[in-house]
Order: sequence, then C-alpha cells, then structure tokens
Amino acid sequence: MKKLYTLALAAFGFAAISFGQDQYDLSITLTGPEENENVAPNAAQPVAFTLSNVGDGDVPDGNAIWITFLLGQANFSWDGTAGQVDGVQFQGAFEAGESVTSAQLQAGLFQTPLVFDTDAVTQLTPACVAVIGADADGSTLQDMAQNGDPNDADNDNNAQCFFVDPALNVVDLTLTDDVEVNILTNSLEITSTAVEAFDYMILSMDGRTVATGKVQGSEIVNTSDYKNGAYILTVYNNNEKKVVKFGIAK
Repeated sequence: MKKLYTLALAAFGFAAISFGQDQYDLSITLTGPEENENVAPNAAQPVAFTLSNVGDGDVPDGNAIWITFLLGQANFSWDGTAGQVDGVQFQGAFEAGESVTSAQLQAGLFQTPLVFDTDAVTQLTPACVAVIGADADGSTLQDMAQNGDPNDADNDNNAQCFFVDPALNVVDLTLTDDVEVNILTNSLEITSTAVEAFDYMILSMDGRTVATGKVQGSEIVNTSDYKNGAYILTVYNNNEKKVVKFGIAK
C-alpha cells in the first residue's frame, strides 16, 4: 500500500446511498478513544481506528481510499494539515472482509503517530475519523464528500466520533441530578430545578451540530424535522453535564 497525496477538501456531509449486491462497504471503527467517548482537551490526543470493507465486493485494484480527520467543522490530513485528506492505495484490491488498523497505516505509510490537537477546544466538540470513498485519482472526491460514494453500499458507517469535553478538566465533575429530559414524539422536553441556566447541544452521529440553546426552568426542542437516526443531547454548565442519546424513526 502507498500514500498517494493529500488534496484540499471543502466542507462535506455524508449521504445514505444503497444499491445492489456485490458492492464494497467501507467503514470506520474507533478503537481509542471509542465511539461517543468523552475526553478532556489534549495537545496530542492519540487516535486509533480500524478501516474495514464490510461489503460483498472489493475496492478495485488501483483505487485510492480517501480518509480525513475532523474536529468540529474543520478537517485535517494525517499530519494535521487543515483542509486536506489522505489517499491510501493498496497493492491489489481492498477485498471484502479485509481490514487495516491505523497502527498498520502508520507503520507502512505515514511514519508518524495519529494525534489530534484539541487543546484549544472550549466547548463540547466532536472529533471524528471519516472515510469519504474510493476512486482512482481523487477526481470525484468533492462529489463523494457532498453526496456519498455511489459505489459504497452504506455511507452511513463511514465515520465515527468521540467528543472533546472541556468540562472534564473541572475537578470533581459530577452528572447533574437537577436536569431531566423527556423524549416525546416530535420534541424533547428539558426541565431543570437548578437556579442557574444550562446550555444544551444536540449532535448527530456524524458530528454535525443540530441545535444549541439555553434552558432555565423548562425548554421544548422541536425535533419534527430531524432525519431518522441517532442523536446525542448534552446539557451542561461550567461544572456539570448530562448526556442523553436518543433516536428518530419515522
């Protein structure tokens, strides 16, 4: 396998695409930190993952698999260059059922550890590893970044995220008992018995910020226009937080 080159990339979002059988299905699995794990800011946060082809078909010989690393809305290449992605090409096809770890990619290609500089993060922020898709030369990269890889059977498993949480730097952090969340059909009801106000943030599983706001007393969040899938609600202030995972199915 070889690293091809890095390319600049505009902001992107994955789309769910499903076609017939015998397609490859690229997926990312975080192994450290694990998916949805919260970690404190760190100038050199180690990240480990596994890239797999869980589909029925192979990524053809000669195609590059394009990987990027996200912190909030910004993306980076392996070496930390902003706005770039890395293309990895294997010797032969990346076959159905085959996997490669970030440690193997580091040893065989990149030679430097994969770390995120998250030290400047001041609010709960997703940090993600994402595979954008595969092609021969990067010519379809922008389209895949916006619309998904049409040759990938399931673009929904192309990224996993953990969360950088500055609140974890607070001594004696405890989950608050003052906040309750009631999950309703088309809304969330957040209630607080505390005197002080809390902030809230809702993130989709691909790391997008869906909603933010404040709650003091009671707040209704309308979820009627949310797409099907899993979401994470975090209610927090300077030294307390509560995290609730919920799903939308219409």
